[in-house]
Amino acid sequence: MLPTLFTANGGLADFANILARGGKWRASERSATTRLTIGAPNNVADFTKRYDGFDLRPMLTSTAPIAIRSAGCARSSINVIWQSGAHMLYSVQLLRAVAAVLVVVCHAIHKQGQMSGTGATWEFGGSGVDLFFIISGFIMCYVTMDREIGARDFLKARVLRIVPLYWTLSLVALAVYLVNPAVVNSSGGTTTVINSFTLIPTGDKFLIQTGWTLSYEFLFYLVFAASFSFPMRTRLPFTCAVLIFFVAGGMILTPSDPTLRFLTSPLLLEFVMGIAAYLYIRDDSRPLLLSLALVVGGLLALVVMPANDAANGRVITYGLPFMMIFAGMVSMEWLVRAACESIPGRIATAIGAASYSLYLAHPFALAAAALIVKRYGIQHHPFASIAILVSSALVAGYACFSIIEVSLNRWIKSTLRKRTERLSGVVHEAAERRKTT
Repeated sequence: MLPTLFTANGGLADFANILARGGKWRASERSATTRLTIGAPNNVADFTKRYDGFDLRPMLTSTAPIAIRSAGCARSSINVIWQSGAHMLYSVQLLRAVAAVLVVVCHAIHKQGQMSGTGATWEFGGSGVDLFFIISGFIMCYVTMDREIGARDFLKARVLRIVPLYWTLSLVALAVYLVNPAVVNSSGGTTTVINSFTLIPTGDKFLIQTGWTLSYEFLFYLVFAASFSFPMRTRLPFTCAVLIFFVAGGMILTPSDPTLRFLTSPLLLEFVMGIAAYLYIRDDSRPLLLSLALVVGGLLALVVMPANDAANGRVITYGLPFMMIFAGMVSMEWLVRAACESIPGRIATAIGAASYSLYLAHPFALAAAALIVKRYGIQHHPFASIAILVSSALVAGYACFSIIEVSLNRWIKSTLRKRTERLSGVVHEAAERRKTT
């Protein structure tokens, strides 16, 4: 066993401070399935120039501390080893898949009801949104807690993660809207083009009908980012207090303005539920039986409680049960990980990875598939037509993920890396000029 020379919790700054001691270094990420040797930067500047453009920050969380161990050689040759604290959670990916499929099926049944004239709906499918909000509340804690991160960097990361794909698909929807407005938001209502891109809710519909949930996501991100101004131990209490204050204000004032209703919606409590789930999951003393009880109790609650699409009602009928299921399942990550080794598990994990693309792209796929279904008169066969609609949405969503989302993310990372290299080069040249003068 190699003796530990130093341990520290923290993020990129701590890692850079370690590298600042000089000499030859090797950094490795070790997890259950992977080992990645990053290279041998000689100092902080070299590290920043070569690796800051890569997505290393999520690895350097304090969920597992950084540990420098003696390699039995000179001090100038040290292995820096850490366990990635923000590795992929199979349970979260599985629940993302559940959330996305619930929404897709909900909209597919609604579309089939429109085509057949039966008016069929499945309101429970909308509960996938509630699960997404809970997941978001958890994930923001999971990737940022015990890390020194600024509000600007956090918000920049969220914008780069959410906006490029959303704007890309919104431009596609805008092109369709300009040619045939009736195709976009065919269920009726006024469509706002400007606010479709700003995500400011005014009561009108966005070009992509599912975009309204992103408004809630960014409101949560703003409140969460504001918490970074406070000490680590008060971040989560501050975030929860602000969100609860907003909701309480809405209950007292009952605003009629759509934007104020959005700012005070009870749906914000579901982000608080995600934070509560995080606090439960990170407690190592939780018994397995309690986690099992949470999952079973949450499932029973979903079955027993009546469907409720109102914002204040769904927080109880959907939010609380899904919080229980989420907390229990993620607490049993090791069991879920084993289950995901099966073929159905791998399919579910793939859908979870593509859930954002699926969530945004499925309205396009449903609209296209509906034309085929209607052309051949299949809309009068509910099971067949719904199966075609859902299958088309799943295929289109994964294609969007593989072709568009992944490519956008690679382009953004490449652009940021090149920018960092240019800035590092400018700094290096300036330093060299100062030396010569």
